[in-house]
Parts: sequence; C-alpha cells; structure tokens
Amino acid sequence: MASRGATQQSAVALDEIVTQSTSFLQHEFQTRNVSVFVEPASDLPKVNGDRTQLQQVVVNLAINAMQALAKFDAARKSIAIRTQQVDAETVCCIEDNGSGIDAEHLSHLFDSFFTTKETGMGLGLPIAQSIIENHNGSIPADNDSTLGGAKFTFELPIRVPRGMRLSAR
Repeated sequence: MASRGATQQSAVALDEIVTQSTSFLQHEFQTRNVSVFVEPASDLPKVNGDRTQLQQVVVNLAINAMQALAKFDAARKSIAIRTQQVDAETVCCIEDNGSGIDAEHLSHLFDSFFTTKETGMGLGLPIAQSIIENHNGSIPADNDSTLGGAKFTFELPIRVPRGMRLSAR
C-alpha cells in the first residue's frame, strides 16, 4: 500500500474498499479488543479512484482510531465505519468511542509532522488528506461522533459515466 507507483483510477465501490480494509485489519481489531461495526449504504454509487490509495486511507484512519482507543480506559472500545451518499458525494465516516480530539489539536491534525503520539511521525493524516484531495474530495475531522469520540469523514464525488449529468436534488 505504501508504494508510490502511478495511480490506477477506475470505478470503485467504496463499500468494497471498506470491507477489504477492515478484513485486512481483523487480527489487529481482535488483538486490541476493539469492536468494529461496518454499516454500508445500499446501492451506493461508485467513485472514480485508486483502490490501493483509498484502502490506505481507510486503514490509516482505522489504525489511528485503534491507537486513540488504546489510551482510552473503557470496558468496550468501538469503531464504526459508515458509508452513504450525500448529494453528489459518496461519504465514508470512521468514528470511535474514545475521548475525542483535543480542541487545540483539531486545526493541526493534517499538518505534516504534527503528532500527539510518542512514536508518531505525523505523516499519516497529511498523506490521507493528500490522497483524498487528489481524488477531488475532502477529509474533515471533528468530535461529533455518534459514539462519543473522534470522527473523520472523507467525501468523494460520485462517478458520473461519460455523457451523463447529475440531476439536482
């Protein structure tokens, strides 16, 4: 996933990317005693993207959530990964039930080399942001998780087949 080869953009299903990424991390979830709830949307339109790069984003965000939960003293540690369509965007939301992001850190999360981890390099989130922005999307973070912790949401434009236009809602 860390290779820097040319991107291979094609029509990809975000739900498949989430499923593959969480499958890849299954052992890690079990080892860290983290419950993961994947809630795919039905009939989600495809996005135009590089499968490996988008998997890298999901894996990075899920690992960050697990690392944040490791510092959180709770009987039950949970991560929810949801997908949905909002207007002309396909949205993936990764949230946890941890303590959230310190207010003073929110504006620096995507700065290169900014980290709150003792052994972190501060490159994971800037790389994820770069990937999503190169896919014409955005990736905000906040503490509005339905689980009570942090929430990272990335939005990608839905793939519009040639010759078709999106209708306004």
